[in-house]
Amino acid sequence: RKLGNEEKQFEMLRRSAGLQSANPAVYSNLAAEYRKRGDTVAAIQELQKALAVDSNYSVAHANLALIYNLNGMYSLAAHHAARAIMLGMTDPVIFRTTGYAYFMMNEPRNALTYFNAYLARVPTDASVQPLREKLRLDIAGSEGGKNKK
Repeated sequence: RKLGNEEKQFEMLRRSAGLQSANPAVYSNLAAEYRKRGDTVAAIQELQKALAVDSNYSVAHANLALIYNLNGMYSLAAHHAARAIMLGMTDPVIFRTTGYAYFMMNEPRNALTYFNAYLARVPTDASVQPLREKLRLDIAGSEGGKNKK
């Protein structure tokens, strides 16, 4: 029975997207449902619809950043994460996501900036601290090498 109710709720959400096409939150909510179901392509499409309605909808940018990051599309992840932050998103996860995206793109300075911002908000998260220290050492080492030339 529970599955039946979930399916009914999902269908109602899909219908409401058609009826409320000027509301980006409806598309974002529908994207979250698609993502839960493992349909990344449909989730991305819904988030893009949300941004077509309101290009400044930070929640859609943040969710796209998370999806792109999880799927190895780091440049897109960093773009949407930075946009979400610029639009006022303060959820610590977006700072961590941006840090990882820049780390995976081999941009240590940008990665360190966002990891520092994340740890300023969540100082007890020990999982990010070793990576931050590695970045600090790598940056210091690269600057030391430049000074020797």
